[in-house]
Amino acid sequence: MVTNLDMEIPSDLEQQALQTFDKLLEKGEILFEIPRTDIAIVNGIQYHFSTTSVLGPKPVLSPTDPARSKAVGPFVNPPDEFILARFGNTHTLIMNKYCVYRPMLILHTTLFEPQTDDLNHRDLALAWVLLKAFKTPQMVIYNCGVESGSSQGHKHLQIFPQQDCPGFAMWPGNAASTNEITTNISGMPFTHFVVRLSDDASADYVFQQYERLLKETKKAFQAAGGGTDYNLILVPEWLALVPRRSKGRGEVMFNAANIAGLMWTKDDDFKERIMRMLPGGLAELGIPKG
Repeated sequence: MVTNLDMEIPSDLEQQALQTFDKLLEKGEILFEIPRTDIAIVNGIQYHFSTTSVLGPKPVLSPTDPARSKAVGPFVNPPDEFILARFGNTHTLIMNKYCVYRPMLILHTTLFEPQTDDLNHRDLALAWVLLKAFKTPQMVIYNCGVESGSSQGHKHLQIFPQQDCPGFAMWPGNAASTNEITTNISGMPFTHFVVRLSDDASADYVFQQYERLLKETKKAFQAAGGGTDYNLILVPEWLALVPRRSKGRGEVMFNAANIAGLMWTKDDDFKERIMRMLPGGLAELGIPKG
């Protein structure tokens, strides 16, 4: 059971995050520019594109990089000015250096745990309470494993603002049931598992739903002949898991946000390469439907 997690969250977290973001941006410690945005609708599914040069220098570890399996990298002793909060001796909340939105946060394990591990109760409970602590609607993603599009090997979740704009809604929001797992959202070419969350959902309940979806994800991998990696997308209204068997094509990689329809591109050429994959090419990233 979760106890006193709310008491661990700074009461002014959102204001603190924005002030820290602005201060680090002014010093050049955070990379951000207001992205160019547009919306594409393909096969009935909406995709929100954000194009920003900030993504050009973002480091992505290769699948065989030793840093994916040991305590090195940006989440080991992060600079104090990047730290927003510490939660006991288990987790640290920091600012993301490479930002598509203002602000973007990272919740990582303080001690090294591999990004190939499933989430434990405290991982997801903290993420849920943080999500609910913001007045501005936020979302949480977790990229489990190399083929999920993860860029680092140290276990971490990402938290950032939802993109609420006319003409765009993330496709998992089409799920209708808080009881049954939705697996057949129209237009999606890959296997997916989505459940809606009630308004009064607790952190314990969200973790129970995660375990339900994770069980189905592992069954899908077994039926498909193998696989371990997946994306998690969490908002206050729903939770989605998508099994992954490929991180992308060449340097065009897809993480959980991209799978949900938020396409982050570093330039117009990159955007065109993504557009050529929509929608059918996305099937190869996971377990194809049908």
